[in-house]
Order: sequence, then C-alpha cells, then structure tokens
Amino acid sequence: MEALSDWPGRYEPGRRLLLAEGGNYRSLTVERSSEHKGKILLKVVEIADREEAYKICGSELVVPEEDLPELSQDEFWVHDLIGLRVTTEDGSEVGSVSDVILLPAHDIYVVKGPEEREILIPVVSEIVTSVDLESGIIMINPPKGLL
Repeated sequence: MEALSDWPGRYEPGRRLLLAEGGNYRSLTVERSSEHKGKILLKVVEIADREEAYKICGSELVVPEEDLPELSQDEFWVHDLIGLRVTTEDGSEVGSVSDVILLPAHDIYVVKGPEEREILIPVVSEIVTSVDLESGIIMINPPKGLL
C-alpha cells in the first residue's frame, strides 16, 4: 500500500480504516503493519487470506473522519479542499480545486479553470489570502502572470 499519511501511528494494531468499495465504505481493523521498500504492508482482521487481499489491490483506504487529528487554524485536509471555488480578491472566478500537490516547501492547489485549463496556485500567504470551508471559497491575490 502506498501511504499518503504522514502520521506513523496511523497503522498501529487496532486502528480503523475504511475501504472504498463502489461508493460505499467497509470498515477494516489493522491487525499488524510493517514497512517494505517504501510501502506499507497491512494485515487487517476482516481479510483472511492473500486471495481476498488481492481483490482489493489498488483500492483506496481512508481514515474515518472522527479519527482524524485536530489541525491548526491554517491547515486543511485535502479532501476538504477538493471542489472549493477559487476567486481573486476582486471577485473574478478562477476555477475549482481538483487536486492538491503536497510538497516540502509549500503545497500547490491544482485548479481547473475555464475550458478545463489547469492552473497551479502556490499555497503561500502572499497568494492564498483566505480559505473559507463554510462558504466553499478560496480567495487568492495572484501575481502578474500566474493566471
């Protein structure tokens, strides 16, 4: 499994994960885990053998919302950002967030603009001036040439 979590305790025995299955989620309980060649190997209580495990290869495992740790005021979960509208401070519509690229220096919002044009917005305070999850809007102050 490719781990997108940066919290090592995520895969401790007894932790709960949700397996995405065609729009529904199936609860799984971690029995044990180990790292091998940069990947996480998981044994879950609900899957008894390799054959059953192969059937879910490539599936997405997510953490139940109630098990997510608290974030600081200026941090957001990627799944909360996807789909938010991006506008400039003067009210011009830029597009909506389709992905977030997580980088060491700063993240980048991938925004689908007009005609499916992809716009990369660096997540730095000089450019991203506010993120309002309630209204579903990210406000930006783009430097010349960004858009």
